[in-house]
Amino acid sequence: MSTLRICLTMKKRIIVLLILSLTIYFAGSSRAHSPTSIEIDYDFETSILTVTVYHSVTEPDIHYINQIDVWVNDILNTTEYYSRQFETTYQYDTFNITANHSDTIKIKAHCNVSGSLIDEFILQDPVIPEFGIIIPLILFTLLSALLGLKISKKNS
Repeated sequence: MSTLRICLTMKKRIIVLLILSLTIYFAGSSRAHSPTSIEIDYDFETSILTVTVYHSVTEPDIHYINQIDVWVNDILNTTEYYSRQFETTYQYDTFNITANHSDTIKIKAHCNVSGSLIDEFILQDPVIPEFGIIIPLILFTLLSALLGLKISKKNS
């Protein structure tokens, strides 16, 4: 009878340990997550690439983006390593990268706890609005307003 009691006690301990282990595992993994998005900005005049990796954490000294890789046209250009995340919502860095218009920039951001994110961007000139159509529209609006004002004065 005591052997049966020992077996049941061991089974209970194993079940309790298993449940405790799974609880700890899932609690830790629910906080671990990959970066959510990547944004870049490239200045063609200075050759500076600004990379922002969005990765919200509560403890940036423990859970953080620990590596950013930068490729230009599928050639690894640089890798930067980090021992903490500078902000609680994102990791931010600048890189001196030589690139041309229409080059493809690929960024891979690694989380030190779990996961990574890769995103690709094609470098383009910033869109500058053309003033050719805006000036005639402004003149037309002003002229219409003035003519409307003169017509209404004649009718009064």
